[in-house]
Amino acid sequence: MKALAAVVAFFGLAVMLSAQEQKEQRLTVKVVVPDLAWTISIEEVYQLGKELVVVSEVSRKEGATAIIEDTAISAAVTVTAPVLPVKRIVLGNPTYAKRKEPYEFLKNRKELGTRLDSAKLIYKREKKAGQ
Repeated sequence: MKALAAVVAFFGLAVMLSAQEQKEQRLTVKVVVPDLAWTISIEEVYQLGKELVVVSEVSRKEGATAIIEDTAISAAVTVTAPVLPVKRIVLGNPTYAKRKEPYEFLKNRKELGTRLDSAKLIYKREKKAGQ
């Protein structure tokens, strides 16, 4: 009986510790683009092993004109997740030579392949009508 009580206490402690690992946190992505006609949005956040993966997408507004000048754009979301190192992946990379951000840039979602298949989805951006 004492052994059973010890096992129950251990699992109760493990659940408490696991709950303490979750924390509300603000995740951001910031990139430099050629002009203000570009936008960025965070599409998903995953937990993959011992890191969080933020998948964002940059796009240029159709028919937009803007003065060509390096401009920083950013997006942020607040999620409840374990406090882990964050990896940022940016899809739809503008063809722009100056890359200072420590992110991974991919042309499209297809280039992600199956890398996130085993990841746990933490956040997914809601698509508005017409998107």
